[in-house]
Amino acid sequence: MTREVLTAVSRRFPTMVATLEDLGDPNDGRWRDHAHYQMVLHNTLTIINGLAYHSMAGNNEAMQTTGIRIGSVKPGRFSRGYYYIWPAVKLTNRTYVGPTDTILRHSAPGSMTLDESQYGVQGAELGFEAMGSIRDAAADDIGFPSHAGTAQLGYQAAWQTRDESNYGATATFDQMAISTKPGNVFSYDASWTVSIGGYSRPRSLLRGLVSFGILGTSLFVRGPKDRIDIIGGNSGVPAVRGKVLLNVPSEHSPETDPHAKGADNPYLDEEPVTRTPMTRDEARKLLDASVEDDRDAGPLDGLPHQTLSVVAEKSSEKGPPGIVDRVLAKASHKRWQLTRVGAPAHDAAVRPEQPQFLTANVDQNASATGSRTTGLFGKGPYMDWLATVVHRMRVTNLRALTRPVPMETEMTVGGSTKASGAQSKSFTQSAGFTAVYGHSHQTNTPVTGNYGLVWRPWWRTRASSGTITRTVTSDINRVDQGHQVLTAGDAEHEVAAEMRSSGVLSPLGAVVRHLRDWAGERQVIKGGWLGHLPERIAHRLGLIQGDKLGGGPLYTRRNWLQPGWFSKAPFATYPVNAVDTSKVVEEFERRLNDLDIDDDSREAIHRLTSARVTRALRREMMGTGSAVTARIGGPGWKRVRIGGRNVRIRAQLEPVEEPQFVQLWPRTELEDHRWAVESFSDSFSSGRGSDAGTQVNEGVHTGDTQVPTAGPSMAETGSNRQNLSATDARVRGRLWTSYTSEPHAEFATRYRLRITMEMGRKRGTSPGTRRPGGSSTAGRSASSARSSRSA
Repeated sequence: MTREVLTAVSRRFPTMVATLEDLGDPNDGRWRDHAHYQMVLHNTLTIINGLAYHSMAGNNEAMQTTGIRIGSVKPGRFSRGYYYIWPAVKLTNRTYVGPTDTILRHSAPGSMTLDESQYGVQGAELGFEAMGSIRDAAADDIGFPSHAGTAQLGYQAAWQTRDESNYGATATFDQMAISTKPGNVFSYDASWTVSIGGYSRPRSLLRGLVSFGILGTSLFVRGPKDRIDIIGGNSGVPAVRGKVLLNVPSEHSPETDPHAKGADNPYLDEEPVTRTPMTRDEARKLLDASVEDDRDAGPLDGLPHQTLSVVAEKSSEKGPPGIVDRVLAKASHKRWQLTRVGAPAHDAAVRPEQPQFLTANVDQNASATGSRTTGLFGKGPYMDWLATVVHRMRVTNLRALTRPVPMETEMTVGGSTKASGAQSKSFTQSAGFTAVYGHSHQTNTPVTGNYGLVWRPWWRTRASSGTITRTVTSDINRVDQGHQVLTAGDAEHEVAAEMRSSGVLSPLGAVVRHLRDWAGERQVIKGGWLGHLPERIAHRLGLIQGDKLGGGPLYTRRNWLQPGWFSKAPFATYPVNAVDTSKVVEEFERRLNDLDIDDDSREAIHRLTSARVTRALRREMMGTGSAVTARIGGPGWKRVRIGGRNVRIRAQLEPVEEPQFVQLWPRTELEDHRWAVESFSDSFSSGRGSDAGTQVNEGVHTGDTQVPTAGPSMAETGSNRQNLSATDARVRGRLWTSYTSEPHAEFATRYRLRITMEMGRKRGTSPGTRRPGGSSTAGRSASSARSSRSA
């Protein structure tokens, strides 16, 4: 398939992509220069890597729905093109091949970072020079001395010190399912089609002052608005056909044929997607995470469950591929920087809608505030644009696809905190002299020449640097070895986007809608969520009928309590769900409005209080808290500020009541892992050497008063360097692991989220002061812990 794609693309864009046979000679006349050849080679290798086996196998689901894009750059003298290759696959004719002896693992890890860094550089330079010259009293026809000499002696030294600090936290969430029996192999007929799209525009120099920005407008963005088929479809080239083998866990194989006529299969619906537009007020509330939004979290809220897949909307053959495209087009009034496929801001906005991202970020999307895609920047000729996309989902209309079967599930919530410091010093010094002799040759055509010698016999440098990094990681793994029910549900997606102008005209967005606008849309995908439910949960939700076994005992006749020391030194506790932080975050942001806080800082607050971060960093937040750096205005009144200053925004979780026992869970195991790693790195370097060179300049007398001489010049310099470097690295770490099993208790606890702003050494604790602080009951959070019975 790779050869067919390269041939088809090179046939349409011969100066962008070539087959490997055509890339044999870099000096071929097909390439303008070596840089052009390097660009074509890079594009070709990018396509080859994108169509490699591991890429095709890992993106199999994406190629069936949203498609994957492989980018290429078309170089030009006056324009530059950005094109993408869009492979898609259709699987048909499912055929059972036979059993296999392999055990399958499926996971979807997701992470969020809150890293920050600061650095400072100090430098100094010292130097002196002495110069002497002699001149002949006799001069030529242009007044230049017949003989002249100049000698220069100098010394230079430079010092530089750099101090750097890196710090922050990382929150992770991983869901893994492990089959307990060998799986089944199915064969599919695969038909691959490939299309291409993109655009070209004048180079940045031409889009600037040269054309007064005219060439940077959308009128000069050239290229097809829709994808063009190059293999399959309407291309005239037949689709590439082959076979795909899929290994399916035997636990997920239904007892009856799900493709039979009349089968209860949500994926057989010919119109599985239902769309409803959102009003501007509803979209605004979603963007602001407003508590006025009366949202039902769905039947899975607060219950243990595992997500296997979130189905993405299948893209159409022509036109915008998904819900984010439609919302962005409406919010941005179809500005090409945010709607054109291939534009950086557009591609960054739609990437989280691919199946892998939807599955890995399901904990964020299913929270009350949803997930946010920020920093979408579109460069315009006269005005720049910024966009934000918020995605929220919930699961409804659950239906069981199988009976309870043995299946091991692992849910891992982890958080790590890193702090590192680096310091480097360098010192460079050199000494040398330069001698130049000038002579005027009085011939028929007078010539004035300068002949110089440069010699730097002494050059020395030395540098040293040291780095220390300390990382602490804590993760809790909940392993359920009981029976699971494969369940499908309808995925209700809510997407809202905001577009605003950037720069001096941005305040006009309050009255001019074309400078700031927002839009939203709701979308329901039938069978858009696939996951595992524990047998107890599935029975409680009414998904298991007719077994007459009930949901199992809850062991609530007696009240199970946690030990007194457990609240101060908890271990082996797994947070089942996240707290709802929308109310306190909205109130805290309202108090910051008069401090002229910037948009990046607002997004940092949203990340700090997101569902994944508050869940993974709960231990830090229940102690000293987790913090991020924000930027507010300097001295002033209301939003009229002079300059700005950095502050710290800190979030803390405080229990407001004793944990309430809910039930006992059998056949579960909690694995608590804690790492502490410290690394040291030292490096030293020194160098010595010398430089020598010559310079020659010959100028013919032209007789012109403005340009008295004209002629060639040549300079040559040679260096002799001896460098010595050494590096020393040391790493030490410690791991603590605890395993607890049978049984585990589930407790529900109410928490208060406190957000404060720290300015210098001052800490905000009370509302209504210059250092705003906010606190509110954030909601209930269920957790599983090793049970203990009170005496």
